[in-house]
Amino acid sequence: MTNSSPFRQLEEIDRDAFNENCDYIHPDAVLNKMYELHELLAAFTYEAYPNFSSNQREAITDCLQAIRKEFLFGNLTFLRAHSTDGENYRRKAVEFCAFAVEIIKEPHSATVWLDAIRSKRKYKVYKNTFKIMELLKGVSETGIRLSLLYEELCKEVHASPFAIKTQTRIYVAGDVRINQLYYHDDYDDFERYDLAQRFGTGIRFDFYIILILKTTLLQQFPTLKRPELLNLKIEEFYRFLESEIIRIKELPGSRG
Repeated sequence: MTNSSPFRQLEEIDRDAFNENCDYIHPDAVLNKMYELHELLAAFTYEAYPNFSSNQREAITDCLQAIRKEFLFGNLTFLRAHSTDGENYRRKAVEFCAFAVEIIKEPHSATVWLDAIRSKRKYKVYKNTFKIMELLKGVSETGIRLSLLYEELCKEVHASPFAIKTQTRIYVAGDVRINQLYYHDDYDDFERYDLAQRFGTGIRFDFYIILILKTTLLQQFPTLKRPELLNLKIEEFYRFLESEIIRIKELPGSRG
């Protein structure tokens, strides 16, 4: 490091980690294909807009845009080797997914969503309306899986022991054990491999968000025209992602 500023040093480490992890994991194809699913889901949701009130259309658009943003920023942060911080974005994406599910099913919830910023009382109504775990579990088996992930993510990203210990490295100097909070989650081949595996698993849960929203729309409006292109791309992506997860398991650094 040529610059003594801690901020600049961290920026250089971030940049190097991002380039090294991209060379190791090859994420571009996965992320681009996933982004395509976001685009197709938005187009399919637009087909359902005549069934929605104006408030529903606005609130659902808010949620879809937020999910896409959290997906992009979360994976960018993750590939910089801040996987714990990256999971905070994924947690918010799951929340926005649950919010969209509620808004699709219950027209009045859109008004609750839009009014939440108007007063403390209305914000309290919003908090009581949007129960993340309950909303997800009511969709499908995939929703149940996503709700369980959400519970784990909350432990990790809130200010809790989990948030510290997932980023702590242990050093032993003589008889002294030192727990040091480290800013990155890959330090050697083993940790880099673990991060790669976590990347594949995380994308699978990003994929579940797409499935849940598509399922919710079809459950609510069974007469909607089947989204053939979206279905085709979902099947293609699932096969591609599973092949990538297998490839990642065979990367150098496996502890097995």
